[in-house]
Amino acid sequence: MVYGSYTQSGQLVLYESAYKNVTRSLMNVCPSLVTEFVQWVWLLTVRHPLAMLYLYGPAWMGGWSGKPIQDICAQMTHVESSFWEDNIDTCNELVVTSFDSFYVTLGVIVYFLIILRVLVRII
Repeated sequence: MVYGSYTQSGQLVLYESAYKNVTRSLMNVCPSLVTEFVQWVWLLTVRHPLAMLYLYGPAWMGGWSGKPIQDICAQMTHVESSFWEDNIDTCNELVVTSFDSFYVTLGVIVYFLIILRVLVRII
């Protein structure tokens, strides 16, 4: 499960807990150190760049072009952005959920591209 929120400056902060169980099984020696390192590498190399693409990338790539979070929520829900200024926590959850959908979709596409490449090499 992925959880996230926005800071006061509008930065998206994401927390991943799904990989903890997987990485603990990788090594019995210092599992928390291995877990934290793998999560850090994953966040730095994959998750964070995708979050930046989602929030600041152009609309044709699925991004929000750097719009304020209230405007993002207003556009997603067709509710005035002034409402979302008063309900910023709910807005944060909405944007994080939307990013998770974007993230999972890209992950599935990459997965099938890898499978396709492997199958082409085998056949």
